[in-house]
Amino acid sequence: MRVLLINPPSPQRKHYFMSPPLGLMYLASILRAKGHKTKILDLFSFNENYKKLSEIFKKKLFDIVGITGMSFQHNTILKISSLIKKINSEIKIILGGAHASALPFFLLKNENIDFLLRGEAEFSLPALLNVIDNPREWQNIPGLCYKTNEKIKISPPEIVKNIDLIPIPAWDLINFKKYSGSPHGFFYKKEPIGQIITSRGCPYACTFCAAHIIHSKKWRPHSPARVLSEIDYLVNELGIQEIHIEDDNFSVNLQRAKTIFKGIIKKKYNLSIAFPNGIRIDRIDEELLKLMKSAGVYSLTFGIESGSPRILQRVKKNLSLNFLEKQLKKIKKFGFTTHGFFIIGFPYEKIEDIEETINFSLKINLDAAFFGTYVPLPGSLDFHELEEKGKIDLEKMNWDQMFSLKAQNNSHYLSPQEIEHFQHLATRKFYLRPKIFFKTLGRIQGYKHFFSLIKRLMAVF
Repeated sequence: MRVLLINPPSPQRKHYFMSPPLGLMYLASILRAKGHKTKILDLFSFNENYKKLSEIFKKKLFDIVGITGMSFQHNTILKISSLIKKINSEIKIILGGAHASALPFFLLKNENIDFLLRGEAEFSLPALLNVIDNPREWQNIPGLCYKTNEKIKISPPEIVKNIDLIPIPAWDLINFKKYSGSPHGFFYKKEPIGQIITSRGCPYACTFCAAHIIHSKKWRPHSPARVLSEIDYLVNELGIQEIHIEDDNFSVNLQRAKTIFKGIIKKKYNLSIAFPNGIRIDRIDEELLKLMKSAGVYSLTFGIESGSPRILQRVKKNLSLNFLEKQLKKIKKFGFTTHGFFIIGFPYEKIEDIEETINFSLKINLDAAFFGTYVPLPGSLDFHELEEKGKIDLEKMNWDQMFSLKAQNNSHYLSPQEIEHFQHLATRKFYLRPKIFFKTLGRIQGYKHFFSLIKRLMAVF
């Protein structure tokens, strides 16, 4: 079959970062291995107008369209689906990704959605394509949700047990050199950059997070040999000079993490390596830090979330401020650049909690910090609690603002305007310190990177 995989545009039509759609690239790789002609269209990083999109489907080049997306892409997912069906109602539309996995019943009520795949779709999608014209076989496909006899069948998410069975992402289907100047995590040392995910799943229980909805709570790693073979491909075939490790939980198994970096050192790649998606600060020891430094790691990001002990306990982060501060001091001794993620405006957060977060961010030795407004992610424990308390109504959600630069009206204590005020205040206080300000300017890699920085700062200052 002829398959087009789409990452929908942002409703704001602004590029705060540009990152290859690895999820779609994994799918494309396995679909091609099964004999399906597959293309990728990344409208999130490279917005195309809908007129141009219409022209693509008028040419009748595709039988199947797979659409991924986060919750803030809800309306663009539905807009693209409607556009496709108006042009050619015979095209089958299949949804997947985090938003679809969390809200299958809600999304399948839309008349333009034919199927929905929950969880990891590398094996369920090709299985569906094999029997897509035989409804009697649909019930045997893990993770598949669909409409039948005016009812909606919902299946539990499909989780791949051995992720080494999944091929390397289809890098040849994107122009990876176009993803320059504003990567996820923003800062970098070298280009071109190659992204890699070495494990899936999160065993932790943070109440604000919904990562388990698509990848489960069971941590499943690639073997060190598979990780090194993927890096070999990126370096030797694509000429990648910097690796960004995008795992949710890279170092759950410390010995595996150390084996990977020992392999990188042995290969003598001369790579720059960063962790823009974060690494658990409590899953690092001195031996790992030494190996990271020798392998080329220069930047580590940590999900700190809050400087309020009350909030850290409430969100089940299971980290103390004292431990965080001690670990950061140990890490800084090795010369790493350190970044911190903070959340402003938890529903149960008060002004004094936010003030503690701002003060803690200034106290600890971070080189960069991102203060995101709280986003009620479908599938998270917080989201369910807000629904039960009547603070969330799916039919009335402002999906376009479901991202970390816009505050929702979910707080028990603060208005959206107050939350955004504190987000901007935290950012200004952190970056307008002379030492941090000039250090940040010194990390800029050319004019394109500079203008990306200005765009981001304008959104949060």
